[in-house]
Amino acid sequence: DIPVRTKDGLELDDSEDVYSFIVVSFCPVELLKDGLCYDRSTQTFFSRMDDWGVQKPETAFLFPAYNDRNQDIHGALYYSRRPEERHEEFALELLGTELSRTEKAQQNVFREVIETTLSGDCTFETVRSISDAINEMIEENKDNPEPVTLGKKEMQQILEENGATEDQMKKFDSV
Repeated sequence: DIPVRTKDGLELDDSEDVYSFIVVSFCPVELLKDGLCYDRSTQTFFSRMDDWGVQKPETAFLFPAYNDRNQDIHGALYYSRRPEERHEEFALELLGTELSRTEKAQQNVFREVIETTLSGDCTFETVRSISDAINEMIEENKDNPEPVTLGKKEMQQILEENGATEDQMKKFDSV
C-alpha cells in the first residue's frame, strides 16, 4: 500500500493504490579474507577460510519509477556506484534506452561548444555573461518539475544576446 498523508500531517494506513516494483542489482561476489568468526547457535569461534561474499551493488535499477506518490511505468530509476563506470550497456540492453549525460559530460560539451564557437575571442567576461544567462534561465524555471533543458535554439539565443558575431554563429551551427 501507498500510505496517504493528510494536510494536517496524519498518516492513513489504508490506501487504494499498491506500488509493485522490481529491483535488479548487479553485485560483485568476492573472496572474503580469512578471519575468525563467532557462531551464536553453538557459541563457538571458528576460522573462516575461502568464503565468498556479496558486495555492495555496482549497478541497479528500480522499475517502475515512483513519482508523485504513484508508479510511473514510463520511467525507471538507475543507480551506478561510480559515475565514470555507469555500464550504459545495461541500460541500453535491459531498459531499451540510453542514459542521459553525466554532469561532467554536460560540462565538457558546454565547454567544447563555447571554445569552438568563440575560439580566440573567448574572454572571461563573455563566459561569465553566458553562465549568468543560463543560471537566470534555471532560476526562472525552478518551480517547474521538469528539468531545464538547454537546446541548440536556446544556446544560440544566449550566444547572440552576449555578443557573438555572425562568423561565430556560423561556427556554432557547425558544432
